[in-house]
Amino acid sequence: MKSIFYIKSSFLLTVVLIFNTTLLFAGGNPPQGPTTPPDYMEVDLKAFSSNGPEVVDAILAIYHADFLAAVDQLDAAKMYNTGESIAFLREDIALCIERRPAVADRDTQFINLVHMVAGKDYQFEFLPNFASTGVTAYLQDSYLGIDILVSTDTATNYGFSINSDPASSSATRFRLVFFNSLNSRLAINFTGFKAYQENNDIKLDWKVDNETDVKQYEIERSADGTNFTKVHTSNALNRTTGVYGWVDMNPLAGNNFYRIRSVQITGEKKYSTILKVAMANAGAGITVYPTAVTGTTINIRFDDMDKGNYAIRLINTMGHVVSASTILHPGGRLTSSIQTGNLERGQYYLEVIHPDNGKTVKALMLLK
Repeated sequence: MKSIFYIKSSFLLTVVLIFNTTLLFAGGNPPQGPTTPPDYMEVDLKAFSSNGPEVVDAILAIYHADFLAAVDQLDAAKMYNTGESIAFLREDIALCIERRPAVADRDTQFINLVHMVAGKDYQFEFLPNFASTGVTAYLQDSYLGIDILVSTDTATNYGFSINSDPASSSATRFRLVFFNSLNSRLAINFTGFKAYQENNDIKLDWKVDNETDVKQYEIERSADGTNFTKVHTSNALNRTTGVYGWVDMNPLAGNNFYRIRSVQITGEKKYSTILKVAMANAGAGITVYPTAVTGTTINIRFDDMDKGNYAIRLINTMGHVVSASTILHPGGRLTSSIQTGNLERGQYYLEVIHPDNGKTVKALMLLK
């Protein structure tokens, strides 16, 4: 077994090795005749500082049918940094570069944490290069009790924190588990997830396959990609393929990070990948939501509107004013609300009269 030192340069590692590419194959010789290319998974550990996330360590797994299952002299032993470090752990041996057979159903790799600092935020970045198809990967976080979908096509980021609880920095907190779709459990699979700005809102669309015994989907939002808060819950349809959408009408200024957590009836949880939307100023305007009102609250959002008194009137289809109020807007952005009380079901118009006597009118439907 060789120990190595490496320098990260781009997608894969530029590896300063004692062995060369012929040693990637068992026995020191490449296989005879045509062969499939290996699959790769690079894992970067990033630590957050005042400069943002910075790479402090990285490891690499290489998968091929000609590789041995046992640790041998062609795997690269880990030389831990004095600071925060990670390694693949197999047979109680820490590895910097691990060569494994081609991915099989329920293959598991343990990611060892060393020298982590309490009170600090970190992030894993998974950088795959998979020629194989039909492979699904999950990062299992035993401390939080959650599974996070790791793409085998594009980069996946997962933020986590270390606190005073020793379990949060346990060497066995994380493991990477693979499923072969040709021979695996029917696991819910996020096959499409998009987040994008639409005027002053952010719209989220997601699609899932193998939707069985799912209770709900919880949308979580973060300003930094690490600390998330639940902002919406959608009940699951439990169809073979489920298609969902939600509009965040109160996004954060600047960066908005989103992820979706699926919650099974059994309590099992899985996460989608994380998407980022950087809000651009879409200009001044007034947004009224929801337009299909199932409760008793109507929200009115002011975006970059002038300071002043705004008269709010709710008008029925006969032209009668059934509710009137005034909102004192301090200028800039504000979200306020009015109550519908005991109004009957049906169509109404919400009229907002601006300080300069301009008007904004929105059609509403009370469904309660």
